[in-house]
Amino acid sequence: MKKTQGLRARNFFQIFAGLLIGTALTAALTQCGVPADRQPEKAVYESQPPKTDVSQPLQDDGDWNLILVNEDHPLPESFSVDCSQVSGGTIDTRIAGALQNMIAAGEQDGVSIYVSSGYRSVDRQRALFDRAVQQNLAKGMDWELADATAAKSIARPGRSEHNTGLAVDLNGVTEDFDTTAEYRWLQENAEDFGFILRFPADKESVTGIRFEPWHYRYVGVEHAKEMNRLGMCLEEYIDYLNAQK
Repeated sequence: MKKTQGLRARNFFQIFAGLLIGTALTAALTQCGVPADRQPEKAVYESQPPKTDVSQPLQDDGDWNLILVNEDHPLPESFSVDCSQVSGGTIDTRIAGALQNMIAAGEQDGVSIYVSSGYRSVDRQRALFDRAVQQNLAKGMDWELADATAAKSIARPGRSEHNTGLAVDLNGVTEDFDTTAEYRWLQENAEDFGFILRFPADKESVTGIRFEPWHYRYVGVEHAKEMNRLGMCLEEYIDYLNAQK
């Protein structure tokens, strides 16, 4: 009898321990975004929380990689991003391979490229913009000038390329980045991976944004090469494509 009771007790504790382990495993898999009914697969990119909605009116159509986002073209209300991480930055999963390949190619050529900033939520963009406005107000500007000045360097919420997940700021966002070997390499090679310098020095009157040597935008290899050949920024290129229709 004592032996039977001992076996029952041991079986009970084995079952109980199994339930605890199963519960912990299920919780861990759920936190990682992996369905509990299968084992996690080795991924190239670390997934981030997907589907962050952007509440802005629809103004623009077109291929996903050519979406135009600026002061006059806010993101559509239904816009969402599935994100991955590359080089410490969060970006649209669809451009993760291209970005990783570009960074790896740079390393092979002796330059170090890393992501300082990628995808931002609209709420994060709003906080950055509001902070810039407050800093300008503190300098003695009236609200209208403070707002307009902030918009020269920081896009309004829902009107920033960072809200798309298709843009990255590189290598510390420094004003002298255009004097570095990394910048020169990007100018020669970024198009081969589908990236363009989004805000060139000679296009400020078109983009509405000052020269940002660190800001690169994915548009796809074909479009990047054609834009550079034509000497166009994205706004000009979209008009050019529309005129061909």
